[in-house]
Amino acid sequence: MKILTRTIEYIKIHPFPVAVFLTALALRIIYLLLMFGYFHSDAVLNLFPDSQVYLRAARFILGVNVAADEDILMVGPGYPLYLAAFFKIFGYNAWPILIVQIIASGFASVFLYNISMILMENKKISLIAGMLSAVSLTSISLSVSIMTETLFFFMTLLAIYIFLKGLKINRWSYFIVTGVCIGAASLIRSVGIFFPVVIIVIALIHTIGLPGAEKKAVLIRSLAAALIIITVALSWSVRNLAKHDIFTVSETGVLAARNYLCARVTHRAGSDLKLVEIRDAMAEPRIIDGREETLSQRHDHAVTTIIDTFKEHPGIFITTFIYNAWENIGFQSTIHTLQLPRFWREAKIYSRLTSSEGKSYLVFYLTLLGFLFLLYDKRVRPALILASIYLYFAFLSGFTFWQGSRIFFPGQIAWTILVGITLYNAAIGMNKIWLHFVKKAR
Repeated sequence: MKILTRTIEYIKIHPFPVAVFLTALALRIIYLLLMFGYFHSDAVLNLFPDSQVYLRAARFILGVNVAADEDILMVGPGYPLYLAAFFKIFGYNAWPILIVQIIASGFASVFLYNISMILMENKKISLIAGMLSAVSLTSISLSVSIMTETLFFFMTLLAIYIFLKGLKINRWSYFIVTGVCIGAASLIRSVGIFFPVVIIVIALIHTIGLPGAEKKAVLIRSLAAALIIITVALSWSVRNLAKHDIFTVSETGVLAARNYLCARVTHRAGSDLKLVEIRDAMAEPRIIDGREETLSQRHDHAVTTIIDTFKEHPGIFITTFIYNAWENIGFQSTIHTLQLPRFWREAKIYSRLTSSEGKSYLVFYLTLLGFLFLLYDKRVRPALILASIYLYFAFLSGFTFWQGSRIFFPGQIAWTILVGITLYNAAIGMNKIWLHFVKKAR
């Protein structure tokens, strides 16, 4: 009875975050049930090529697939450990894994609401931001996929929320938890390993105008959080160095840069081969002294290829990198076409309405407007903080392509809030116009 009473009281005090969470949860459960109405559990587990890599790595951790050490080198240990834990407890079943991801995705939308509240102190803008995440088709479809994005998104949002609270309270515990969370997120997706830069940038933005002693305390704690992130991430890199002679969290990043970015640079530089042919040729294992290249040799070759490609075509390299980032910002989700094949007609109608050739830049322009609204209102701190997060994930998306909206998905941390600001201001403007006409009519 006490639990029910407390729950009712909490809902009354915090109706908006509860509404965000329940909306997110309901949509994801419906989507999950529709997907399982077509696929059985084993098919869901193996629906995507990337999923199969994670599954092999999980089996390696469980000692079932001893030949999959290369897979865990490719993707890092975070998500395979998550899968292995569920397989150990519940058996080879997709349901428990996806249910936890659905709940995590729902809480991620709530964290977005809370981050917006810290930065904007506006419940309506925060509600819009949280709801945009809750109803995002990309977020929904990824939450019911055997892929890393949902857990990485959840951990990163949790860390940013704790970090922003820590900046206000200035307690060591908040900064330590931030470091651990982002460090763990980096083991799930290696794109998090450079996030210490964003942490320091946000701290510097926050300390503008603060007294010297307070500024120093915040920067020291933020630096400590950054060092924890690096320590957690590099712990796995040390393992890879000892075992494979490769100092990296995962090979995904460097191989993607070689196979995709360098392939596109070579293609745009005037190669007669098709882009796919160049990519496949770069990804093809080389034969050295009559044997297939070792993992260490593959890594060294990838790094050398990236450096040499840049040296040979620096201008094309930079413009291609920017083009990739721009392309990824606009890509629309396509995962639902595989998860819900019985709704292919509806999916086709949705794609035609929301994008052109799979891309739409409406959200980008609304994001840009939100940033300009903040600058116009002289809200420089939140504007720069959100811009730093947005640009971080936009920059990293320049290294690869052909993955739909997955690459730039974490950018949702920033764009939902900025779009929320735009929609909020648009609603205020429409209301003023309406009242003007009403007054004239009277």
